Amino acid sequence: MDHSEYELEEMDTILNHLNDTIFELDEQYVFIKVMTPDQELLFVPKYQIIGKNIRDIFWPEMADMFEAELNYTKANQNRTIYYKLPQKGREHFYRANLKYIKVQGDSRYLVILSDITEQELLEQTAHKYKVELEKQIIMQKLLFDISSEFLNVKINAMDTSVIRSLEKISYFIKANRVFFMKYNSDYTQARCLYHWDDKFKEDRNVKSKDFGISISKWLKSNKKGNVNWIQSQNSKVSDEEKEYLEENHILTMLMVPIMSKKECFGFLSFEFSEKEEKQQDMIASLLTNYGQLLLTLMKRKSNEEEIIEKTSEMESFFLVSLDFLCILDQFGQFSKLNKAWEQIFGYKAEDMVGKKVTDFVHEQDIWHTEQIFKELENGKTVLNFVNQIRTSSNEYRMIEWSIKPHGSDYFAAARDVSGRKVLEDTLFLQKELYQTTLLSIGDGVISFDENDEIKIMNQAAAQLCGIDQQDASGKKIDRIFAVLRDPLSGRDINPVEEVRLSGKRIQYDQLLAANMHNQEILIETTVSPVYSIDSKVQGSVMIFKNVTESKKKQIDSLYLSLHDYLTGLYNRRFFEEEMIRLDTKRNLPLSVIMIDVNGLKLTNDAFGHEEGDQLLKKVAQIIKTECRHDEIAARLGGDEFAVLLPKTDSQNCEMIMQRIQKACKKSTRQTVVVSVAAGFSVKKRADESIDEILKMADNNMYRNKLETGREMRTRTFMRILRNLEQEYLVGKKSRSIISQVACDIGRAIPLLDEEINELEDICLLHDIGEIVIPKMIFKKRGSLTEDEYSVVKRHPEAGYQILKSMEEYSAMANYVLSHHEKWDGSGYPRKLKGEAIPLYSRIIAIADAYEAMTSGRVYKKAMSSEEAMLEILKNAGTAFDPSLVRVFAESFYNKKNL
Repeated sequence: MDHSEYELEEMDTILNHLNDTIFELDEQYVFIKVMTPDQELLFVPKYQIIGKNIRDIFWPEMADMFEAELNYTKANQNRTIYYKLPQKGREHFYRANLKYIKVQGDSRYLVILSDITEQELLEQTAHKYKVELEKQIIMQKLLFDISSEFLNVKINAMDTSVIRSLEKISYFIKANRVFFMKYNSDYTQARCLYHWDDKFKEDRNVKSKDFGISISKWLKSNKKGNVNWIQSQNSKVSDEEKEYLEENHILTMLMVPIMSKKECFGFLSFEFSEKEEKQQDMIASLLTNYGQLLLTLMKRKSNEEEIIEKTSEMESFFLVSLDFLCILDQFGQFSKLNKAWEQIFGYKAEDMVGKKVTDFVHEQDIWHTEQIFKELENGKTVLNFVNQIRTSSNEYRMIEWSIKPHGSDYFAAARDVSGRKVLEDTLFLQKELYQTTLLSIGDGVISFDENDEIKIMNQAAAQLCGIDQQDASGKKIDRIFAVLRDPLSGRDINPVEEVRLSGKRIQYDQLLAANMHNQEILIETTVSPVYSIDSKVQGSVMIFKNVTESKKKQIDSLYLSLHDYLTGLYNRRFFEEEMIRLDTKRNLPLSVIMIDVNGLKLTNDAFGHEEGDQLLKKVAQIIKTECRHDEIAARLGGDEFAVLLPKTDSQNCEMIMQRIQKACKKSTRQTVVVSVAAGFSVKKRADESIDEILKMADNNMYRNKLETGREMRTRTFMRILRNLEQEYLVGKKSRSIISQVACDIGRAIPLLDEEINELEDICLLHDIGEIVIPKMIFKKRGSLTEDEYSVVKRHPEAGYQILKSMEEYSAMANYVLSHHEKWDGSGYPRKLKGEAIPLYSRIIAIADAYEAMTSGRVYKKAMSSEEAMLEILKNAGTAFDPSLVRVFAESFYNKKNL
């Protein structure tokens, strides 16, 4: 073989080891050459493609596309196209790079085909998670904005706020009209409280809109708490109902009940006249929560209107009935008092004028009273302030004050509330608990008293805790949660106790919670203190919700975007971003180690891709173990890994690299040899390019691969032979018989001595590809199925790939590939015919058949040597070369007659 032929053979070997499929076509779109690492990427067996036109292989539409794109490359040189095909029950995605090339006057097209299915599916999954997350974020933000507006809105602006929120919600779900309806006491009618229409956005007088006649069965379902989607095209809709929908130009109608505990307050009716809404579950959840916000606001409005009405009545009453009236100057001194002071406290008015209020206040209330005067100095009106005032007989009375700044003075009205203080404290606490609980609607809510014992638990909290509401009363938090733990610090948490001791509101974005049935969830919780009128902590309210799924999706999505799905190491994207981030002066010296797994293709060919994946996982585990926590280890793709080491000099970097290689060498797997090639480079100066450092490390790695690759392939090769003997029982005796028969034929032809030696070596290795046959098929008793036989027929190609990867055995690869070809062209894998089959392959075919018949198999008894000889003669000219069969027969009978 001359030097140019050797270079072509070497180039062919390299291309056959690529992960991509490569086609070469001539000017008439006829396949000249096909190289593929995976036979399944082709539509027909590889050997059937050579010499065929592209229209003989692909269906017309695909052939048209490829011809058009190939023709484009003739003028523009390069072209990249993407397409997808159904394969193995799912769609596969491919990228084809097209190029028109000229070599020594010969023009041809080059097509490099890459399977990008996993990358595409990963991107689709990440996009799906992102879209769903964005929808949830938008929905939660909308509810948060509405909730925030409701929380802060004044009573005179509540109607406007509700109308504005109806408009926001309608725009979000693309509804044309919405009605907020309230049932009467016997649920016979529903009165419209608020309305919004996209054509008439002002608040219209539609209070008399009647939903109780034509669609009564929907209202009945709403009353039970069911969300209803009513469609005019639905066959189950009655004629009366359909008439109502069509008269109002409604395509779809959504009715969402607003529940107050087990009673139905009313409902929201959304009308869609343009199109049918598809995201029904998300919309139903959004509107259910929105309905609870409206209910909270309505109850607050009712309470505040009642308070305003009562306050107005009390103000009129106090105008003539206040116990004490006085005017205070800017220093808090009495300047004028009414007679009530003298009657109740025993002081004469003239004796109190000029004295400060604090001269008469109980010592424990002095600081609080002084703080009130600071608020008055800032122009604030103080209402319902209570302190203790001393009488002339040194007794103390509980006094309630209302004070308002007026110019440089303060007008004050006060009354004796000593007898009502205990009752008011109780009412105040109940009011605080009630208002705080209202804010929790939609989430789990538990209120605790001053002893941290449960007073109130809503239904949502009971469901999350796995406990009945009535059973929870009087229990402490550790009796409903077996575990409340911060998952980051591992510290057990009692937020109720923390709030009681600190008097401050606390919040946790996530706590690991387990109920008494050992069911674990992640919760987001806020615990707020409840104060008495004298500012003492009298209990707390815990608001929480289950965030397990949202946190899991968030974590999974983030993990997938940064990590390699197979090995768990960082991916190329993260590595490149970190390389840019760490490329700063403070991280010098900055080292890079490039690592390449030796023999991955040989492992895949010999033991299957699953074993190849296990090899990659093992190498990744070793790299992760041998690296420090601040070093970035990543899989860049295929069999290539890299490690980024900030603040690491050459000596330490080389030590880590050698440690990784040594650990790989010591690592053992039953079938696969673990070996890596590695090289490193160090950036020592800020003006050096990190990309150049990366290239230098890559070059050093390839130099190391020349040293370690050969040794690894040899060790793997010997392990393959050992496995064949131990696991597949392909023993020395069988190979000896085949070698003897083949050499007898070779000597009779005759062949030269060195050719006989070469033939003998091929006999020893001709069935090395059987390593890819599953043992259950290899040792099966009885006939093989069609699918099982197709697996067996792959072993010549597997043997070819294994031997081609070994320089010292590559010359034998073609003979091994062809040893199951038949003289009449009915063999495999290439269906070669006659003398197109290599001579050594024809000889081995006879010797292999003779050994199989005389030694027997698990599915067939052994023949005598004479019976085997007759069978071979019978198949001369069909399965076997007739001239070689004649030579073998003569040699056979000559030995019998000796």
